[in-house]
Amino acid sequence: MRMFTAIEIPKGVRDAMADAQRLLSPSGSFKHVAPDNIHVTLRFLGDNDEVMAKRIMEALESVEFEPFNIALEGFGAFPNPKKPKVIWVAVTEGAQDLVELSEKVDACIGSLGFPKEKRYHPHATISRVRGRPDSTLHDILISDDQPAFGRFKAQGFKLVSSTLTSDGSVYGDVRIYPMVIIP
Repeated sequence: MRMFTAIEIPKGVRDAMADAQRLLSPSGSFKHVAPDNIHVTLRFLGDNDEVMAKRIMEALESVEFEPFNIALEGFGAFPNPKKPKVIWVAVTEGAQDLVELSEKVDACIGSLGFPKEKRYHPHATISRVRGRPDSTLHDILISDDQPAFGRFKAQGFKLVSSTLTSDGSVYGDVRIYPMVIIP
């Protein structure tokens, strides 16, 4: 089972990002992430058999952290705005909390043989670029006038399964891990 951990983004914020996908479309050819699939990934875990999946579920039970706010605003691109392959929305509030949460997830699954994540960059992927976009996309990515998509309180994270199909990825919640108040 292909798996990852993620923070779910509320529907209203995802809908705002879907509107932004439509604004990007005239500037090139894209494979947009389905609005229901937009999320903030904490850690990609790859393909795992049923035994390892159960071990991951159990290990993640020990992750402790308190609820925190996340704000999503503006665009970015991997590897960079001049040669974009992936278009993402930036985390402008809560980025450090996400880094710390990702590190806690890493620590829990490290004992299962997963290597430590080299560099975590909190974001929400909204589109993948196909071919070479026109200069309009670059202008959008570097503009000082960036859209705000919304703010929400992260109350937990999820372990998600991902099945690749010809129509795109199909996600399913494996387990939800609520935030806890740390004494």
